[in-house]
Amino acid sequence: MDNIVTIFHLNAGPLHNQAKNYYYVNSTIHDSGITDAIPAILFSAMSIEAFLNELPELATAYITPGEEPENFVKKLATELTNIEESNGQIKQKIEVTYIAISGEPPNFGDTLHQNFSNLIKLRNELVHLKPKDEYTLNLDSDDLPSSKRTILNKLSGLNILREPSTYKNPVINKDCPVPLLERISTPAAAKWACNTAAKTVQDIVNKMPNSEFKDYLKRNYTNVYFQLI
Repeated sequence: MDNIVTIFHLNAGPLHNQAKNYYYVNSTIHDSGITDAIPAILFSAMSIEAFLNELPELATAYITPGEEPENFVKKLATELTNIEESNGQIKQKIEVTYIAISGEPPNFGDTLHQNFSNLIKLRNELVHLKPKDEYTLNLDSDDLPSSKRTILNKLSGLNILREPSTYKNPVINKDCPVPLLERISTPAAAKWACNTAAKTVQDIVNKMPNSEFKDYLKRNYTNVYFQLI
């Protein structure tokens, strides 16, 4: 047999570090316009997905001949590979990961997973921005218009959005909603995104049964990366 080894380049941790760099270096300096909170949010979401994409390859490396099919590492590798091959969404990857490592699906109603879901929704909104109407304005009314971007409603209770939420439009001399990119261009939003990614990955690793695989993930991920701000 040829003397061949497989080398993995692990990208999830460096992606999360880069998200934190955007928070530390620039998002805390600027308090108006579009800031580096945006890439901090995007890189945070990317780091979670990268971690989930790296898991099946790493898990496969820890499967040894003769292991029982119920072994959580083998189940994790199989389920995540199936989701990836069927072009499944990141929420599906999170769900099968928790089932594989703990036997239970994640509680998407708790704070951790609500933040995870909102981070992914925000990421999707940002990377798929369309020139659609952000709000409807009645020129004959003094009522304040509200943004049509529902993600802002989901984030409104987190105290991470820029205030005030409206600005005076000089063309029509009326108050209008501040655009999404500016509402989330805050240090608080960047910090929330970075910490959501860190807590998500930490929770997955912590819930794994004690094993060499868990020890490997702690050495290469949560002990050196995915630290809270």
